[in-house]
Amino acid sequence: MPDIRYVFLSDLHFGAQNSVLSWVDADGSERSTVNPDEASAVMRCLVECLQELIAANEHWELPTLVLGGDVLELALAGDDVAAMVFERFMELVLLHSEPMFDRTVYFVPGNHDHHLWEGAREAHYAEAVRASDKTKDRKLPPPPHATHLFAAADKKSWTAPLLQALIHRESELRDVEVHTIYPNLGILDDTGTRAVIFHHGHYAESLYRLVSTVTGMMFPDKKKPEEVHEWEAENFAWVDFFWSTLGRSGGAGDDVGLAYDYLQSEAATEYLVANLVEGLRQHSDHPMIRRVTPLVEPALKHLAHHMVVRERRHTEQVLRDDTERGLKEYIEGPLHWQLVKECNNDVPEHVTFLFGHTHKPFVGTRAYAGYPNGVTLANTGGWVVDTVNPTPLHGAAAILLDEELNGVSLKLYSQEETSDQYSVMVKAIPSTGGSADEFARGVQRIIESNREPWDVLSTTTARVVRARADDLHEIITRSDSLGPGSRSANVTLRNRPGPN
Repeated sequence: MPDIRYVFLSDLHFGAQNSVLSWVDADGSERSTVNPDEASAVMRCLVECLQELIAANEHWELPTLVLGGDVLELALAGDDVAAMVFERFMELVLLHSEPMFDRTVYFVPGNHDHHLWEGAREAHYAEAVRASDKTKDRKLPPPPHATHLFAAADKKSWTAPLLQALIHRESELRDVEVHTIYPNLGILDDTGTRAVIFHHGHYAESLYRLVSTVTGMMFPDKKKPEEVHEWEAENFAWVDFFWSTLGRSGGAGDDVGLAYDYLQSEAATEYLVANLVEGLRQHSDHPMIRRVTPLVEPALKHLAHHMVVRERRHTEQVLRDDTERGLKEYIEGPLHWQLVKECNNDVPEHVTFLFGHTHKPFVGTRAYAGYPNGVTLANTGGWVVDTVNPTPLHGAAAILLDEELNGVSLKLYSQEETSDQYSVMVKAIPSTGGSADEFARGVQRIIESNREPWDVLSTTTARVVRARADDLHEIITRSDSLGPGSRSANVTLRNRPGPN
């Protein structure tokens, strides 16, 4: 079997109470809490399974770990909690008696850890300012809103200051470097004809381009953003505020976290909007509030609708139609622009696009304009429980790439009805001219040669998923939070057998 050269993990949501990779203490209090001092059982199982695969590599070169965003849960967890859960994971994969990954880690930020991109961006700009010569040119360039697609094109690598500092707290890991690439990380094979692109996936949903949409409606003559840095420059503040900083706002941030849980239920969402509108009405003695309230109510309902129906709430297809259109617009637009710019005005013959964000792993192909052979898609899914009822399309996969960029999607779990349905699945990521099938068969042989760690991962994940779903159900249906008479309007949890 070809050696594993890259491992792509996304949507780990370290620190989130609904992440199966966080250790959660059910202490009988109003809400279960994350204990960041412990590595969760699912995290340990995941690492043990990946170790089984990597140990089968024939050559000495360790694979590179690519983290595809929403690694730290900065929207719904305390910074310190998310950071310490990340530490537990990195200890397991890098302090092992036989380290699993190379000392260079790539980080492609997502929406829930977008603020880490802001930190990297500002640190990089500060270095550029310090290195500038004021005597030669008093003008400063504007700060960039994107890195190069291919990391080698940047004269100086962009670090991930917080992630790197966390890893360096362990003295044995102070040679590890974490490079930030955003919003797209590209890798080419030796021939230059095959490219793999890593992206978190949030820009496939129109909600994350809300500022561009609204300003386009207000100013119809405004030029539509086309280049990748233009998309980010227009929308970064909105993404950063709502998904990466608002939930960290002290006591108010706790309420935001509760509101996010309510957004999993249409009834609970209506309750939140009604409360907010009623609060505005109670302050209607202020002339400004009196004038804007009739306008605010439909706007809030519209935004809440988009929050409720966002991609991960759609359980019938791997991508709903709106997200398919958004993904097409992104790949044919800013990504194509970036590829052409950095590949000598050409696009590689074979392009694979890897992303997460939707929490629904899948593999497929799409015909996109500007790509000679279309684009192969593979989604990592995610490690959180977003719904109270089992949704088999939801789950998580690790994407493996070999030296020739052949890919395998290793689906590690899906949220099935019963625990005996949980199992690990191997699927080749098709690519014209590649040998992904051979790679997939090799991965399958390693799994079959020692089933125990994989079976333990399945049973452990089934148990924890059920526990997280029960926690979410309790939060949504809590009478004293939703108010008198509201329980009957709430989402109900189907009767279903729990894990053994």
